[in-house]
Amino acid sequence: MAWPVILCLYFEVGWPRCARVVCCSEDIIMMRLVNAYRALRNQVRLKTMYYGLGECGRAVRIGRFVELGSRGRVHLADKVAIGNFCRVLAGKGEIRLGESCEIHPFCTLRAQSGSIRMGKECSLNPYSIIHGNGGVLLGNYVRIGSHVIFVSSTHVFDSIEMPIHCQGSRSQGIVVEDDVWIGGGATILDGTRIGKGAIVGAGAVVVKDVPPYAIVGGVPARIIRMRGPVDSQCDDVQSSKVRVVASRGN
Repeated sequence: MAWPVILCLYFEVGWPRCARVVCCSEDIIMMRLVNAYRALRNQVRLKTMYYGLGECGRAVRIGRFVELGSRGRVHLADKVAIGNFCRVLAGKGEIRLGESCEIHPFCTLRAQSGSIRMGKECSLNPYSIIHGNGGVLLGNYVRIGSHVIFVSSTHVFDSIEMPIHCQGSRSQGIVVEDDVWIGGGATILDGTRIGKGAIVGAGAVVVKDVPPYAIVGGVPARIIRMRGPVDSQCDDVQSSKVRVVASRGN
């Protein structure tokens, strides 16, 4: 087999499997060759259209009218999909999207001088916005509804003698652990950490840490109940009642 064909197979299936593919039938070889050509053409197209794009994995899909202000600071893992009319702007910071992440149409990711990092198989639904000036870290399997806003920095407003925009800003960052579901219209503010397996209700405003496996909602967000077996939930409710009674006694 000619070396160009073997090279294309290497890009498609990797070198360990390439030797086995060479021994397959001609139909399989042609199918692999076509797939390798398409993958290589996609890589060239992305590098040409989005000059300065950083690491770019295989089977990456970028829709129409997508703005990538990358300067080599946007890194996409394998099977990342970015929908139409999205804005992925790294600025002076960095954006990293993990394997099989899906950014649906009309979303905005702005790292500015911070960073946005998403684990594998995360989804960001339409019209959601992530401001990564203070740093936003999302774990694996995070599901984010539509119109969700992450604000990882805040204005300093201590002085009343000068305008707020002249007092600068401060940031602590936002951390969302694995397997978290954030409902539509929620707002996640700076300095918060959402624990593993937690659920944030639609329209909630998260201003403080959310414990693992908690279901929170409201403005500001409060714990509604805990996920898990009913027995453990009853124990939690009973212990909370005891604490309330003890506080009233004091």
